[in-house]
Amino acid sequence: LGSPLGDDDAPLETEKAHEVCWKAVDACGGLKHGTKYAARTCVALLEKLLRQDVFPSSRDDPDGKDVLRHVVESDARTPLQPSIAQRRLEVVLTVFASAPAPLSLPRGEQLRRVYEGLLARPRGDVALLSLRCLGTYRLPHLKPYALRLEALLDDAKLRETLVKFRVAREGDARLPEGARKGDDDQLWTVDDAHRAELIPLITRVLYGRFRAR
Repeated sequence: LGSPLGDDDAPLETEKAHEVCWKAVDACGGLKHGTKYAARTCVALLEKLLRQDVFPSSRDDPDGKDVLRHVVESDARTPLQPSIAQRRLEVVLTVFASAPAPLSLPRGEQLRRVYEGLLARPRGDVALLSLRCLGTYRLPHLKPYALRLEALLDDAKLRETLVKFRVAREGDARLPEGARKGDDDQLWTVDDAHRAELIPLITRVLYGRFRAR
């Protein structure tokens, strides 16, 4: 009883504690095979984080209006610092990116719209994690191009992907240099059937990339 506290017994720093809690939610299957109450609680916490800390009314954020119209109202409070709010959002989105059946979650369709709005975030991994959250919906207009959109979020691959990834209509498109006809993993041309819903996603991703520069 008289021995000093070891490192494992020391109180966790606030942000580390937040991360550990959400990792525990993921490890316990909160969004995979947890109860309806657990899923509802997780969704409510994400929405509060977005409204109270990421896009508080005291900050004029260009993405806020687009995202918050899909988020329920919550009581206002003093918001976290932007860098802390962003880090917490990344932690939470990591958990939501592993949800196997997003439409079964409370407000699942509204969450999809939230993820789409977050694709334009210019800092950190928010856009990438939001894209992976969208991937859980298995959207036919996104699934064939998901790796291409992820490449747009990678500084090392951005330029090459912009050159090769063609959005011209199928009849007018030619395979760019480096892409081989018939290769499933070299799908560079957008199918006309996917264009209307995919192009806005590409636009959001690119808008965020250019804002970050």
